[in-house]
Amino acid sequence: MKLKGFLPCSLLAVLFLLLSCQVKPLYPVYDLDGESGQVKMGYIDGEGRIALDPVYDQARPFSEGLAPARENGLYGYIDPRGEWVIEPAYDLAFPFEGGIALVVKEDRCGYVTRKGVVLTEPVYVQGGNFTDSLAPVYDGKSSWLMNRRGERVLELPYRYCGDFSDGLALVERDRKYGFINKKGTLVLPLEYDLCYGFSEDLALAVKGELGGYINRKGEWVIEPAYLKAGSFSDGMAFFVENGLTGYINKEGERAVEPLFSYGASFSEGLARVTPRGSSRIGFINKEGDMVISPDYLFGEDFHNGLALVADEKGLYYIDKTGRVVWQRDREEINPHG
Repeated sequence: MKLKGFLPCSLLAVLFLLLSCQVKPLYPVYDLDGESGQVKMGYIDGEGRIALDPVYDQARPFSEGLAPARENGLYGYIDPRGEWVIEPAYDLAFPFEGGIALVVKEDRCGYVTRKGVVLTEPVYVQGGNFTDSLAPVYDGKSSWLMNRRGERVLELPYRYCGDFSDGLALVERDRKYGFINKKGTLVLPLEYDLCYGFSEDLALAVKGELGGYINRKGEWVIEPAYLKAGSFSDGMAFFVENGLTGYINKEGERAVEPLFSYGASFSEGLARVTPRGSSRIGFINKEGDMVISPDYLFGEDFHNGLALVADEKGLYYIDKTGRVVWQRDREEINPHG
């Protein structure tokens, strides 16, 4: 007899194994390779402990369990144990999305799967990401939509086609922008002077000099009022007014007044900003409060709870309270000055 609400022991065992095998986030860092005496890249865990020794010429963040890394001038992909899953063979390698990654060799784009299967050889002048099971590619003459088997399924009458987002992709012809669906049908006409892809169900669109935000029906959700603005991220979008950056929410309300000489998009609830009259970077929350003091010359967005920052003294990973979880002095990663 099987009691309702209880799981079989075998299934519980499988769930336990899956949970115990979950890979914790790893973060790329510069460090001194003790064997060669050269500055290389490795990875730390979320507590700042070395997880993979610094043996790579370049190392990028992990996505879908693999990370691009460079050795002897060529990129391949490593797993969280530091083992090469895809041997270095490419001039550039991009993150995996939907199990497929864009790679570049001799200025031509191709695609590989997580198992290292070459989906298409690097023959395309341009290539996008596989989202909604399709990727846009350009062969120098025509734009195409490619399926996950590497087959070109539809030729497009556009010079540019962006990645799909929930079934729509940005296209351009004769300096006018619109959107197509996965069948290639133009569902939002080529009537915008500038446009960006949909992000969080809204797209930044420009008519004349001012930009606003449209929905998937082409309706103005936020009327054009901005000379410069960004796409929505984390429920917020930046705008620039009189040379200063502020933020609006998805209702078009000013959530943060324009007080910053620089402002990046929100990520994980925080945004990099430079206060007016300063050259330093700090982080604000969605209420505009400076939660991490502007003490840094350089900063990246938060990713999996940590952000990479730098000042005159060195490099640091900080958490969302500003606590330093990893650091290297400038002399350690730049021994020759």
